[in-house]
Amino acid sequence: MKILIIESNEAKIDRNYKNTSIVHVRNSVVIAEHFGADLISVETEIPDVINNKYDVIVCVYASGYQMYNKYLHILLNNRDAKIYWMTNEYSVPDNILLRKFVQECDIGFDMIANLERDGYKKSLLNLLINGVRLNDWILNWYCVNLNALIYDKSFLRQVPNTLFGCEKTDCVYYSTFRPDRNNDLKDYNGARYAISTSTKNVLEFKKSGIVAEFGDKLSWEKGKETLFSFKYSIYLEDTHTHTHYNHIANRFYECLMLDVLLFFDHRCRNTIEKSGYIVDEFMIVSNGKELNQKMEQIDLDNELYFKLLDIQRKNCEIAEREKVEVLEKIGKIFEIEKTQVKGDDFERQEKKRVVKIKKEDEDEELQLRMNLE
Repeated sequence: MKILIIESNEAKIDRNYKNTSIVHVRNSVVIAEHFGADLISVETEIPDVINNKYDVIVCVYASGYQMYNKYLHILLNNRDAKIYWMTNEYSVPDNILLRKFVQECDIGFDMIANLERDGYKKSLLNLLINGVRLNDWILNWYCVNLNALIYDKSFLRQVPNTLFGCEKTDCVYYSTFRPDRNNDLKDYNGARYAISTSTKNVLEFKKSGIVAEFGDKLSWEKGKETLFSFKYSIYLEDTHTHTHYNHIANRFYECLMLDVLLFFDHRCRNTIEKSGYIVDEFMIVSNGKELNQKMEQIDLDNELYFKLLDIQRKNCEIAEREKVEVLEKIGKIFEIEKTQVKGDDFERQEKKRVVKIKKEDEDEELQLRMNLE
């Protein structure tokens, strides 16, 4: 099976992650290496694959920076391939490359996502393409824990248990500014922690009323990950995710690999329970005051620190097993026969046809009125 992965970030990929912390880019690298797929992420790489015939083409995430018109020729040359959109977010606007493909060929595609269809932002799925909702162009929706792909036991670094304890004391939260997470984050104003983010995002955090120390973005270069220099981190999620399960986030796997004790905001209990991972009750906090108290307690008790680390480390075996299962599931998805307009898909296709005819009729009526005027 010949597979092509088209990344939308429009930048050369460093496979050691030295220059990127972008989750979907790192996932693309993992999938490409596992399946022996071609992977392109910048227009200068298009000539390397433009004449190839593929069984599967995966378009990853969505970015306005992508030179989508230039990539379109690849898809037009592979109309019989199984086409997928893959995203780990619930609120990503449509992939413009796929939009262009649909407009040109009137052909739908499948979705590989981190959550179920009903958890995706409805307004985005209602986008009209050729008079038909994006949701109806997505023929099959496969829910897969893409976050698990980031776990890699070769990245494991552990804090040594010595008589002198651990010299690390700091807590870091790292993220772009996410409005849907802002109210929860405000509960941690006054906590002893820093936010690692870009300069652009620092301004957004401050304008929204977040009070914290701010630092540069973390480096993810293998063996030199700056996250390892921190003793603690904190896990928060978007309000939407409290009620729409989107699998446990990448920061869980990153802290697991780099032996950083991860506190969870109490509103993430649903995610913890559904994930199947082990989180000690002590590591769940409600606000900045409780976070400070628990960090101070751990700092004064080296035995407690390593007890909690050992509990967290038990998840390594689970994460390793889950990653294998996720890659197997993706492989099986790739092997599924391309959807044809028949059987279970008839109702969806008929709906598309009716909506399209209605749109054409409305356009014709509008043109007639304009001619009369």
